[in-house]
Amino acid sequence: MELKLLTKFVSVFLLLIFSPVFLTAQVVIKNQGFDAAAADNWTFTPTPSGSFSNNTSRFVSSPNSRRIAGTNKLGTDPKTVSANQSLAGFSSIKLSVAYSSDGSPDANDDLWLDLSFDNGSTYPNSYKLVAGNSTTTDSFNFGNTVAGITQAANPFVVDISTDFPAATQIRVRIRFDEVAADDNRNDFYYVDDIRLTGLINGVNEIDVQGFNNTIADGSVTPSSVNGTDFGSTQINFGTVVRTFSIKNNGANPLNLTGTPLVSISGSTDFTVTTQP
Repeated sequence: MELKLLTKFVSVFLLLIFSPVFLTAQVVIKNQGFDAAAADNWTFTPTPSGSFSNNTSRFVSSPNSRRIAGTNKLGTDPKTVSANQSLAGFSSIKLSVAYSSDGSPDANDDLWLDLSFDNGSTYPNSYKLVAGNSTTTDSFNFGNTVAGITQAANPFVVDISTDFPAATQIRVRIRFDEVAADDNRNDFYYVDDIRLTGLINGVNEIDVQGFNNTIADGSVTPSSVNGTDFGSTQINFGTVVRTFSIKNNGANPLNLTGTPLVSISGSTDFTVTTQP
């Protein structure tokens, strides 16, 4: 991206210091949207397989979500389990799960998110996404919540790096907990966009250039090589225009988030004429 700067009526050498504000965006480590798309690269294995099917009537990412049906066998607890995923090389890791219910599950037939950090040997950390209810109060679509029935957010997000700082791997399990001894084959939950995101360690790098030459981080020395030395011009007649480029040399996405996107300091004789 490029921005243009204009000097007005100056006859001295001035140093330009401009301060874009950046936000580092997370990258997707693994994702499953149940759409058979290239982005659906996190394998989930259902048990029993007959309880799971794609659903096209409600979803986050089009065209499918994954429908989880109950069984007629108490204690079966249909579940779908992710492949184990290493967390090495990432920080600020978050897991998000979108969920929905059509109101059919009975009281105490609950939807759970279970986490394992030892390749599935144990699942010590669990979150009840939906508390089954025998009334229609537990009927809601993706993105919605019901007080006293669901988690406070949908999708539900777990901050893995903050809550489990020692975690080096993760396996995710979505579980239909059948408590009631009923025939639950017509009771359904739905999940979609199960996503693991994070920052790639050590690869954030912003490169600001003038005349295709890099301006060193924190530099306070004007240079004609990179355009930060604007030279001189007549006070009442001249202007000097410079174009600077902002490049991302890292693997993590970087977004300009300031208002304005780029601001300058050092002298009121400088003006940003074209924002990125």
